[in-house]
Amino acid sequence: MKGTVVFTWIVFASAAMSAQARLPGELRDLEDMRAGSGERELEDLGYRHRNTVRAGGNTIDYWWSSREDLCVAVTTKDGHFASLIEQPEVMCDGDRSSSRDDYDRHGGSRNRYREVKENDMGLRKHPDRDSSYVVRGLRRGDRVRVIECEKHHGHDWCRVEFDGEIGWIGEPQLRQADHEDRRHEDWEIGEDGTGLRRHPDRDSSYVVRGLRKGDRVRMIECEEHHDTQWCRVEYRDEVGWVGKRRLRRR
Repeated sequence: MKGTVVFTWIVFASAAMSAQARLPGELRDLEDMRAGSGERELEDLGYRHRNTVRAGGNTIDYWWSSREDLCVAVTTKDGHFASLIEQPEVMCDGDRSSSRDDYDRHGGSRNRYREVKENDMGLRKHPDRDSSYVVRGLRRGDRVRVIECEKHHGHDWCRVEFDGEIGWIGEPQLRQADHEDRRHEDWEIGEDGTGLRRHPDRDSSYVVRGLRKGDRVRMIECEEHHDTQWCRVEYRDEVGWVGKRRLRRR
């Protein structure tokens, strides 16, 4: 029996390695990437999300490319792409005429971003109101990227990405992001050596990354903390605080 199990595992592992080897190099390069960034890369490559399966602590997402005629299973673990493996077409539902991503529910890519309506909202591992599923808090004005929206237990939920993390939030807790108002987009860093911080505080231990003069950021809100004006901004995949005096309009 033990020999049979070992042999089966070897066959499975070999098949997985073979399927992975057939993937385009641009997909193999996505391994170990943060899930939020990886999903954007897949979309940029023309892949569309088809289905999600949860197995233990992992999430398996199936993506389909009409151009490549290829179905790919992406396993996510601890917020990163753990593996990408080619799958039979049937695993991508075999229906390539429509997709379950945000294009169906939100009128095309122009509406793929939404904003959180109120403070103290939760990004959840599963579409359920159980507070134990909350993985991080969200604040009013946080902009999220909508991946898909579905009805669960009679309630509308959206699977979204925020700051590199993917989770669920109730659709009524979101509002349409205003793409016509560019006031929040037209800001950039005015000085080299500026730190993006987890909290509005000068303590250097709060710095999560360095920013350079000319880096473009999206303004979320500005507040006064300890007699200093701080602004909460988004830079690429990260959200944090920057001293307002270090910002300038583009």
